[in-house]
Amino acid sequence: MTGATAQKKAILDGPNRFDLRQELLSLYPNRHRSILKPPGCRNWTTVSKHGYLSDETILKAVSGTENRIWGCRWGEQTIFAVLDIDAKSQYHNELGLARLSHVLESCGIQLGSLYQSSDSGGWHAYIFFSDWVKSEDLQDYLNQLLKAEGFEIKQGQLEIFPSNNGLRLPLQRGFAWLDASAQILIRRDELKADEAIYKFLQDSKDKQHNWEIVRTRIISRLKQIASEQERKQTKEYLEEEPEEDGFSTFFSEAGKLLDVYNAGRNYWQNGLTEPSQRHHAILAVGHYLWYGDESNQVRALPGARNSQRRAKVILSWLQENHNGYSNSVLKNDWKEIEADILRACNWAPQEAANAVRAHYPLTDRAIDRLIDRSKQTGRVWQVTDFEKGNIGREEEARTKIRSGLVQLIESGRRITVRGLERVTGCKRETIRRHADIWGVFRLSNGPGDLSCGGAVPQAATDCSQESLFNSEKSENEIACSESKAVEESVIDLDALKLNLKGLTEEEKRAAGWTWYQQLYLTDPEKPIGILDLHDGEKALFHDRTFDHAFYKSSNYQLYPKKKDLIDFVRLERVRWIAPLLCGQVSQSSCFEVVALSGRPGIPNRVYLAHGQSYLVFLEPRAATDVQWKFSSAFPSTPGYIQSKVTSGSLIWTNRSPPRR
Repeated sequence: MTGATAQKKAILDGPNRFDLRQELLSLYPNRHRSILKPPGCRNWTTVSKHGYLSDETILKAVSGTENRIWGCRWGEQTIFAVLDIDAKSQYHNELGLARLSHVLESCGIQLGSLYQSSDSGGWHAYIFFSDWVKSEDLQDYLNQLLKAEGFEIKQGQLEIFPSNNGLRLPLQRGFAWLDASAQILIRRDELKADEAIYKFLQDSKDKQHNWEIVRTRIISRLKQIASEQERKQTKEYLEEEPEEDGFSTFFSEAGKLLDVYNAGRNYWQNGLTEPSQRHHAILAVGHYLWYGDESNQVRALPGARNSQRRAKVILSWLQENHNGYSNSVLKNDWKEIEADILRACNWAPQEAANAVRAHYPLTDRAIDRLIDRSKQTGRVWQVTDFEKGNIGREEEARTKIRSGLVQLIESGRRITVRGLERVTGCKRETIRRHADIWGVFRLSNGPGDLSCGGAVPQAATDCSQESLFNSEKSENEIACSESKAVEESVIDLDALKLNLKGLTEEEKRAAGWTWYQQLYLTDPEKPIGILDLHDGEKALFHDRTFDHAFYKSSNYQLYPKKKDLIDFVRLERVRWIAPLLCGQVSQSSCFEVVALSGRPGIPNRVYLAHGQSYLVFLEPRAATDVQWKFSSAFPSTPGYIQSKVTSGSLIWTNRSPPRR
C-alpha cells in the first residue's frame, strides 16, 4: 500500500468522514433560494426564499440517495468559478475547448478540473482558488475577458458562474470526471459517496489558483486587447475618406492658429515631454487633426461628424505617447481623460454662424452720420466707408480673440466666452460672432455660453415643440432669489421636464449633458458649480457626478453599484434639481438621513418633492464654505421613499399650495 493510498484510506475511515463532508458543505455558504429539479421535470424550480437547503439534503444529493437534483446560488464570496458549456453549444467540441483553454492559460488559469455535469453531456469547467474571492468581482472579470476574446456568453452556449442564477451541485446523477480532451475518465456511480467527495476535494486542492495573480493578468490582457482595437480603429479612421458634413469648410484658414497647429504637430510626433501638458496637448492635437497634415500623411478630420473620430485618434495617441508625464494617466484615470477628450471634440457651431451678413443698412441714423463725417473731414463719405471701418474693427477684434485664445490654451485654462471676454476686453456678442476662431477648443461652459446668441450644441437645437435652450425662461424660473419669499417663487416642475421626444439616444444624452452644464457647472474656469440651498448653505456640483446621477445599472440585482446605462427618466428631470434644492417647489421637504454605507458623522440630505415622488441626494463635505455636494436625483417608489423618510429626521418643509 502506497503512502497516498494509506492516507486516502485513513481519511475515508471512521470519524474523518465527518470532516470530509463538512469540507464539501463549506463550499456552499448560501443555502437560500436554492434550485431543484423534481423527477421527470425538465425545468428547474426555485425554492422559496424562506426555505433553507440543509446539510442533510446536500449529502443525500451527492450520495445518490436523493431522487431530486439540487443546486445552490452564490454567496458574496466564493472559492471557485464554473464555466457551463451546454451539450449543444458551439464550444462543446475539441476545438472550442482548446480555444477556451488557450485564453484562460494566457491569464494563468489551468483548465484542468473538467467534469460532465449530467446525463445530458454538458460540461462544467471548475476554476478553484486558494482563498475566497468576491463573487461579483470574479464574475465581472471573467465575463469581460471572455467577451473581449470573442466568446458568446449566454444560456445554451457559455455561462459564467458566479452569477445571479443557481448552479447544479456536483457529484449528482450523471456526473463524471473528464480528461483534457473531454473524454470520460471515471463516472460518479463507479465510486462510493465518500470516495467521490474525496476525489472532488482533491481536485479543489491540487488545482488552486492565486486570484490576485489571475486578476492582474486579466487586467493586463484586457488593456492589450483594447490597445489593439484602438490601433486598428485609428488606422481605419486615418485611412478612411471622411464624409462631408456641412461644416468641413466652415473653419477656413482664418480659424487656423499656426502656433497651436504647430504645437499639435510637435505633440503628435514626440508625445508629452514634460508634466502638466495633457490638457494643452488634447486641444492642440485636436486642432492639428481638424486641419490634417498631408506632409505627414495625417488626413484632416474637420467638422462635427468627425468629432468621434478625432476623439478616438487623440485617445489612442495619448495612450501610446504620454511618456509618463501625465498624473491622470499614471493614476489610470482614463474615464476622466476620455471625458476631457470628448468635450474637446464634441463641439458643433450653430447653423446661423455660416450665414452671410447683410450689407451696412442705409438708415436715417446712417445718413446723419454720413453728413456729419463729410462736414468734419471735408470729403464725401459713403456707406462703404462704414463697412471698411467695421471690417477694420472686426479684424482687430479677431486678432485680440486669437491672442486671448492662445493665452488661455497655454495657461491650461478652459475656453469660455467669459474667459475670452476677460483676456481680450471684447464684448461677449463680438466673441460669439467670431466662434469660428475659438469654438473648436471649447470644452464645457457656464450658462452664458449656452444662450440663444451663442454657439448652441447641434443636438439640442433640433428639439421640436419647445426649445430646450430658452435661456431667459430657465433663468427666471430656476434662479434662487433670496429677495423673494418662497411662497412667491413656487415652481411648476412638470413645466420644466425636458421634451426629448423625437430625439435619438445620442441626442438625448447630449441635451441632458448640456442642460447639466448650463444650470449647474457655472464656474468659468473649472468643471464645477455652486448652488445656494433653501437655508443659505451651499452645494457643489461637479462634471464627474453626471454619470453617477443620470446612469443606472443594467443589472441592478447583480451589480447595484455599476453605472453603465443612461436613465432617460432621470435625464428629462435634470431641470428639477435646482428649484427643489432652493426651496421653490410646493409640497417639498428636506430630511437628514444616515448614509447607506453606515458612514459615521454628518448625515446625508434628501430633498423630496412629494407630488412627483422625486428625490435629490446631497452628501456632506469637510469644507465649511461649501457644505454639501450633489450626489444623485431620481423619481422613486413610495416604498423606497418611505424607507428614507422613516430612517431620517425632517429639517424643513414647504407646505405652500401647488401653483394652479
